[in-house]
Amino acid sequence: MPPPPAGQPVPPPPSGLQPPPGYVAYQGQPTPATPLGRIGGLSKAIVILTALVAVGTILTALLNFTVVDSADDFLAGNIDEDTFVGDYAIVLLGQGVASIAQLALGITSVIWLFRVAKNLRSYGRTTTWAPIWAVFGWILPPVLIIIPFLMVREVWRASDPQSTYGSDSWKQSPNPNNVLAWFLVYGVGSVVIAIAQAGSAISLGIGGTTEDLAESISDFGTLGLIAAAQIVISAALWIMVVRDTSARHMQLTGER
Repeated sequence: MPPPPAGQPVPPPPSGLQPPPGYVAYQGQPTPATPLGRIGGLSKAIVILTALVAVGTILTALLNFTVVDSADDFLAGNIDEDTFVGDYAIVLLGQGVASIAQLALGITSVIWLFRVAKNLRSYGRTTTWAPIWAVFGWILPPVLIIIPFLMVREVWRASDPQSTYGSDSWKQSPNPNNVLAWFLVYGVGSVVIAIAQAGSAISLGIGGTTEDLAESISDFGTLGLIAAAQIVISAALWIMVVRDTSARHMQLTGER
């Protein structure tokens, strides 16, 4: 388009190419019809909360070892129940912090995944999993969290910034290895550990007596450390998945 004559204002670009607030130009591609949801802040919050869950898990595992002697003394009748419960309070505190962080992480992750999936639909991506599955995928069977895995894998691929608006070329993107690793460690690993813990005292006496709790602490060993390590490794992989997916998605949408 030639420049306007001298003294006349420069006409604005076509409305179809106007980026929404907080976004840069779409490299000549049409602006989505519906507003996009920002994910940059959510991804940072997920990284922080995931790190808190990992730290809380490590501290809880270490604190369990500090009360092993107290548990043994209670089982042997050397101390009373109140003394043992008082010694165990520090472990409960660590578990409480980790549980709060995990709850916040779950909510934030659902919102993040929902926004990414919705943005992709708005951006002309024909995805298999609708945004609502970002919510239901975590609470419906199967227990191996196969739905969140498939959805996260799909949004990673669909966020390919090289695929043009409305194109299905993103379906040719390779499967992300870090998403598969996260699924194996977090999804499959959780089920394997849960089976191994079934009927074991390492369940920390939930639903049982104080004696059950003391026995679980006294027996805390290899399996407990494996469970803690599984959570920590899962957390590290989830951080990688969220950061990688968010970077691709923000490059696609032009979020800054």
